[in-house]
Amino acid sequence: MDAQRRKLLLLIAVVAAIGAISFFSYWQKTSVTDIATTGAPMTAQQATAASGSGEAVVYISGAVNKPGVYKVSPN
Repeated sequence: MDAQRRKLLLLIAVVAAIGAISFFSYWQKTSVTDIATTGAPMTAQQATAASGSGEAVVYISGAVNKPGVYKVSPN
C-alpha cells in the first residue's frame, strides 16, 4: 500500500508540474501578444504630420542589411 501511495503522489506531482509549466507558457505568450498589439501603427500621413518638417522617421529592424533609424523625405 505504501508503494502505491508513493506512485500516486509522484503522478500527482508530475501532472501538477506539467500543468504549471503549460499555464506559464500560455500566459507568457498571451502577455507578449497583448503588449505588441496595444499600439496602433501610424500611417505615413500621421508620421509626416507628427514630424512637422515633412520628413518621416522610420525604424527598420529584422533580417535586413542595415537596420537602424532613418529619416525619409515625403518624395
